[in-house]
Amino acid sequence: MKSNILLFLFCAILWSCNNSQQNHDGHNHDTHSHNGESCDGDHSQEGHDHSAESHSHSAEDHNHDDENCSGDDGHEGHDHGAEDGQKLDESTLNIITLNPEEFYEIIKTSGEITEAQGDKIVVPAKHNGLVSFSKKNIMEGVPVKKGEVLFTVSSSQIIDDNLEQKYFTTKASFEKAKVNFARANELYKDTIITEITFLEAKADFQTAEAEWNVLSKNYINGGTQQIVCPIDGFVNDVFVVDNQFVETGEPVISLIQNKELLIRADIPQSDYNKIPLIQSVSFLTPYDNIYHEISSINESNRSYGKTANKSFYTPLYLEIENQENLISGSFIEIFLKSSPIENAICLPLTAIMEEQGTHFVYVKHDGEFDKHYVELGGNDGKKVHILSGLSAGEKVVTLNPYRVKMAGMSSAVPHSHAH
Repeated sequence: MKSNILLFLFCAILWSCNNSQQNHDGHNHDTHSHNGESCDGDHSQEGHDHSAESHSHSAEDHNHDDENCSGDDGHEGHDHGAEDGQKLDESTLNIITLNPEEFYEIIKTSGEITEAQGDKIVVPAKHNGLVSFSKKNIMEGVPVKKGEVLFTVSSSQIIDDNLEQKYFTTKASFEKAKVNFARANELYKDTIITEITFLEAKADFQTAEAEWNVLSKNYINGGTQQIVCPIDGFVNDVFVVDNQFVETGEPVISLIQNKELLIRADIPQSDYNKIPLIQSVSFLTPYDNIYHEISSINESNRSYGKTANKSFYTPLYLEIENQENLISGSFIEIFLKSSPIENAICLPLTAIMEEQGTHFVYVKHDGEFDKHYVELGGNDGKKVHILSGLSAGEKVVTLNPYRVKMAGMSSAVPHSHAH
């Protein structure tokens, strides 16, 4: 009996060991329940492989972590920091040391460039007739030369005041007066006629000669008269169209030499008493954005109105020579310099930055760039008077100040507090 019990226990232990081995090999059962479905042993093997893949995935994750730990990403971060830490190229900033200098009270206004008196000529028609252009390109801005034929005026188709008929009548009168004067001159020498008769014949001849010279000048057969350019210059305006009827004295074309110009500045009433103190004028032309300066201003080339016009401005006129290809009719921004200001702190306009209606500059101090808020006075188009916020001896960025601002935002340069 005892031996049977020992045999039973031995068999149970042996079965238990076999069962544990099967479980360790990946659940190698004939059937295996998975989500309520019957799966065979192959599926169990695939499931084991899936676990292996999951294990490999973890290994990949582990490798990924190793990559992070290898220093690649850390090196990129280090490069970014190096970029942030690059020094600002101060050679592009044009840093200057402030020194007091002479400045002027500025009257800033607007105005216009116009032609000076005598620089513009209006050419009229000298006879009634139909006007014809001598060439097609007679228009504003076209250069013309003295003696060039611009138009012809024909009256051949006009019954009244026909030019051709008048031409022959005037010619006949002139030739008759010429013969009578020559005869009277001989008779007067022989004292056959009186002096009064001689003078009458002479007057008739001179009158007929003048009429003939005017009419015959630029006359073409068929009752046509030429309109000739009287100066070297440019076409300013054309008042007629081709085949238009014009009357004697009617404007046909205006010409300008563009040598003498007038600068008209509109002065506010509040600055009227400063006009006699104006020493120089600067202005900016919009078509080329060039800054022009007129330093020689005196009573000979300056005049201004003694009353305010309807726009509440007093016009100031400055006559100048056109040596810089200025264009008549251009509207300009004008800076008038009046009373001098001694020991003024000034900066180029390129140094000024604006932030929410306030102005500031960058000052270099102990290797750092400080933001200094400033109060601005007048400017002459190039420099501005600093009323407060800066003092002599400070080093100020005058060019590309936005680079300092951008560098400060990226921690490229050290900054201290704003003043």
